[in-house]
Amino acid sequence: KIFVPNSSLADIIVEGLCMAGWEPED
Repeated sequence: KIFVPNSSLADIIVEGLCMAGWEPED
């Protein structure tokens, strides 16, 4: 997994990936 110091930034990245059609396994 990719660890990001800023959890808010991580949320933005995950949200962007989800919008692109990618879903996290967790």
